[in-house]
Amino acid sequence: MSKALLVLLTLGLSLLVGCSSPTPAADDSNKADAGASSSTDTATGGDESSELANPVVDVSGPDDFQNQLGLYLAADDLGSSPVYSIISNQTAQVIYQDEVGGQTVEVIVRVQKTSAEEDISGDFNQHQVVEPGKTVGEITPTLHFTEGKAGYATWFNPTVGTSGSVSLSTAASADELNVLAEYYINQGNRGQ
Repeated sequence: MSKALLVLLTLGLSLLVGCSSPTPAADDSNKADAGASSSTDTATGGDESSELANPVVDVSGPDDFQNQLGLYLAADDLGSSPVYSIISNQTAQVIYQDEVGGQTVEVIVRVQKTSAEEDISGDFNQHQVVEPGKTVGEITPTLHFTEGKAGYATWFNPTVGTSGSVSLSTAASADELNVLAEYYINQGNRGQ
């Protein structure tokens, strides 16, 4: 039995050594060819950058949302220093700072034309509370939050064919999310 064990150990060790041996180095001609094929020919208009284009493009305000996406979304009367952006040529986004529960929080609002309900919040966290929010007209948002921490509300407006979300970086509660969701649901109804 000990001979069989010794043979198995020797065989296993030889396989381990064989698998971990370094691969032979490529010859210099292969290195030169690899370098030539990976460089970009700028004389023919090639781009030297291999980075992907940023899908978030800042715009000047709500008029750009209306003109480019056919959507209405504004935050000029809320918070401070709103930044308006379009994500992937389909989602209107406003980010601004606001005072919630005595704390300065970042608020992110997104609206996108959709044919069915979609969560466009960009928040993939597990929250302690997921519950229906306050119904606005015929629209009931869904609230996702951890009390006093981050959270968001999502909704679908079948009348105008949009999904929306509003997120708080901190200080989230059902009351705060309901107030913001109601404001933006009503705004979407007015803006169409």
